[in-house]
Amino acid sequence: MKKTFTKWLIPVCLLIIIFTQLLTYYTKNEINGGLLIVVPALMPAALKSFELKNISVKLIKSFEWAMVTIAVIGLIYVLWSTM
Repeated sequence: MKKTFTKWLIPVCLLIIIFTQLLTYYTKNEINGGLLIVVPALMPAALKSFELKNISVKLIKSFEWAMVTIAVIGLIYVLWSTM
């Protein structure tokens, strides 16, 4: 039971973040960029919790680097746009 709970915890939280930001965008017409940057930053951790064995290690590493790069670029943009 505990392993199942921890396996689904991060992906469910990321989906909640995405849906709340979509709801906020449609109701108030604004979006919190800092909160959306959390999604690509935590995406590799969410995928690691599923322990995918059919996908090659090289592909997983490439995806992790892409998500980290998107998160860093997004963080720089959010910090720059709030100054």
